[in-house]
Amino acid sequence: MKTNLLTWMCISVVTLGLAVGGSAAFAKDKGENPSGWTKGEKKGWHGSEVPPGLADKEMKAGKEKEKADLEAKKKQKEAEKEAKKAQKEAEKAQKKVEKEAKKAKKESEKNARKNAEKLGV
Repeated sequence: MKTNLLTWMCISVVTLGLAVGGSAAFAKDKGENPSGWTKGEKKGWHGSEVPPGLADKEMKAGKEKEKADLEAKKKQKEAEKEAKKAQKEAEKAQKKVEKEAKKAKKESEKNARKNAEKLGV
């Protein structure tokens, strides 16, 4: 009977304790930081908001992104350079064709004059 009474008292005390303090005991902090964040010194973090291992990952990811951006810019500049080169070559070829056409026109006019002189016109 004593053990039965003692068991009921323990159960009621635990139930009462959980009812009153359970929400406080199992509640998470409402802040954005993990619980215990403000307590103690974060050694090795060097003022960062993340642990050293995560900081290294973020730094590597940032460097890789910068490297990829640099490569993309380099390829874009090369493509622009090639496009300008092709445009210059096209303009040069067009000028050559115009020059040839002008030359042919002069030649035909010259031949026409010769033929006119032969005919006596």
